[in-house]
Amino acid sequence: MDKLTIYNRALSLISAAPYQPQTGVQHPCDLWFNHALRKANERGDWSFARRRITLTAKTTNSQSSIVNSQSEFDLPDDCLKIRNVYYPGTYTKTARRATYGRTLVTDVSPTVDLDYTTNIVSTMQELPDAEPSFCQAVIYYLAAYIAPEINGSNSNDHDLNIQRAEKEIQDALWLDKKQTESNDQSPLPAILARRTW
Repeated sequence: MDKLTIYNRALSLISAAPYQPQTGVQHPCDLWFNHALRKANERGDWSFARRRITLTAKTTNSQSSIVNSQSEFDLPDDCLKIRNVYYPGTYTKTARRATYGRTLVTDVSPTVDLDYTTNIVSTMQELPDAEPSFCQAVIYYLAAYIAPEINGSNSNDHDLNIQRAEKEIQDALWLDKKQTESNDQSPLPAILARRTW
């Protein structure tokens, strides 16, 4: 779903005119879109935002960065939240781990496998069409944030749309978990359970 569709759906929720550049609705929509997207992205462990990669220890002067029985790794640029750190090629979690800024410190290992949540969704201009509940939550969040600027501070649209967004997030997380953790051999029941536009 593209940004313009999200703008117009959010504007229709608060009974505002459709999005047009150089109008009173442009600034609030442009200002709050990334915030609404990031808020929805951070609210859950979305399967479509998970990544697993292998990290190699930082090198300094042709040596691994191993200090005091620890290895240091640079986190990927798109890492929003660390889910787990494993010894390479296994599902055994590392014994120790700490994060300092964008550096991951673990017990000594030349490589580790990192499971993390990416922020790619919050930097995209389009939302995943296969996740309509997630998209609807972003629309509600955006409507909540732009309502006071467009309709005035006395508008009750803000609280109502925040409640709607939270409900959509809960529904979307439930469906996402149901689909990803199911041992059903056919994805059809989970697909049919999802709401479609």
